[in-house]
Amino acid sequence: MADSSSKTLVAAAGQDRGGITQWLVQGTIWLVVGYLVLSPIAMLIYGAFRTAPPMAAGGFTLANFAVILSGNYLEAFWNTIVVGVGTAVGCTVLGTALAWLVFRTDVPGRNVLAILITSSFYFPSFLTAEAWVTLLEPKSGMLNNLFRLVVPHFAGLDIHTLGGIVWVATLAYLPYTFLFLAAPLQSIDPSFEEAAAISGAKRARVVFTVTLPLVSYAILSGALLTFILAVGLFGVPAVIGMPSQIYVLATKIFQLLEFYPSNYQVAAALSVMLMVLTVAAVWLQRYLVGRRTHTSITGKAYRPRSMPLGRMRWPAFAICILYFTLAVLLPLFALLYLSFTRFYTGMLDFSHLTWDHYYQILFVYPITGRAFWNSFVLSSVGATIAIGLCTLVSYMVIKGSGRFRGLLETVTMMPSAVPGLVIAVGLLWAYIRSPIYGTMLILLVSYVTHYLPQGFRIISSNLVQMDSALEESARVAGASWLMTLKDIVVPLIRPALISGWLLLFVAFFRELSSAVLLYTNGNEVLSVAIWDLSQNGNLGMLSALAILMLIVVYALFFAIQSIGAGMARNAN
Repeated sequence: MADSSSKTLVAAAGQDRGGITQWLVQGTIWLVVGYLVLSPIAMLIYGAFRTAPPMAAGGFTLANFAVILSGNYLEAFWNTIVVGVGTAVGCTVLGTALAWLVFRTDVPGRNVLAILITSSFYFPSFLTAEAWVTLLEPKSGMLNNLFRLVVPHFAGLDIHTLGGIVWVATLAYLPYTFLFLAAPLQSIDPSFEEAAAISGAKRARVVFTVTLPLVSYAILSGALLTFILAVGLFGVPAVIGMPSQIYVLATKIFQLLEFYPSNYQVAAALSVMLMVLTVAAVWLQRYLVGRRTHTSITGKAYRPRSMPLGRMRWPAFAICILYFTLAVLLPLFALLYLSFTRFYTGMLDFSHLTWDHYYQILFVYPITGRAFWNSFVLSSVGATIAIGLCTLVSYMVIKGSGRFRGLLETVTMMPSAVPGLVIAVGLLWAYIRSPIYGTMLILLVSYVTHYLPQGFRIISSNLVQMDSALEESARVAGASWLMTLKDIVVPLIRPALISGWLLLFVAFFRELSSAVLLYTNGNEVLSVAIWDLSQNGNLGMLSALAILMLIVVYALFFAIQSIGAGMARNAN
């Protein structure tokens, strides 16, 4: 009896220690996530009403909002709306068409096409913009000059317009719509389409009256997502719009902070305006998804059928390849050519090829080594911290039992409604007089905060599929909360953790919008080094450094694809 009592007391003590550990870990996670997400937003709103820069003496005022309601700022606001709506429409129309072709028809090579289309997601948008500037400069663009060989008096297309910004943003963000529609299109019960066909509806009518309405919630949600991304975009409007004095809110904010004298107060007010715009779009997106009332997935077993295209199979294949060519191959060719040509004249001339730009980048340009090292350190450390934090948050939200799980999820997802540039402005207000300002630590904080929602989505989507009986068995056997997480949960979701880590590494590695505001001399990252070369007009070295960056990014892309394929095989 004594032995039995002592064992019971030891077990109770162990469970109590486990409970204390769980409470401490969860409390710490609440504090970390709350501070990371809420502090820059709070400081941003605070700064928008101040009369003085961060940490300087001053009072409160509404004058900053009066300033941004003047002419040139309203024009930037209107340009932002045009870019957002134009990109959303372009991505929705083209992305839906490509998704339907790949996932609902018998177009040849569907699996390969899906990989090619999604690969454009990993081509940094600001590099796509740099390439298309080279291709469609009015006087020296390679494509314009090729057209002039056929039509000598051709005036040339001008990329430096709002239409040019929308064009490049659409090419960059189309994969979001494509991926958003992948699962819904593949999960439609084909009996709906068969019933329409039996009733005499032609193929086009079936698509527009049955297939697309069944996934309308996903189409609208994807459109709003691309709108949110486009209105917060910095790199593309900066590369294409700023040379011709076309500004959006993001580039206006950059101009207010980077050009002397800096105006932190108006920049904060303008950032609040941009944040309100994106938050409204996020709320509308979630409202539409929540209002979904129709059902297209039933309990009945079925195999999704591919719609036969007949003679249109290969033209459909060509359409998919055309997008891949415009979004990846053509920009890649432009950057490769610029990186190897000694003097760029606007015409293709392979008689003066050289390795000199790569030599300059690798052995002469002083920033290259430091930028690569800083990018690798920030990306690897940041991705590790973010995935670790998101794993704990996801476990608390999906598998926890607390009353405030929904609130924790809401706080974690808040950065998805706030552009990276806006978070950077909030961090400037929060840390400009602190020891971490001017160090890589502030970049790390910005990266982790901005990409928390992406990491949370990746981990939570895998955790929700895991049977809770596995954890309950471990707890019954005496395992603590932390031990169950370490020995049961983490091994089961390891492929998702690795894939998520690689995705975040790529996102951090190519990040420009927050880095361009927060870096200081000596703490340059790769995207900032490319940005500086762009501002100096050094196309050859810029392209060489961009190619080196793309080699790293696409090596990781193929690693992610391999892991995804392995996970699919294991699932089957």
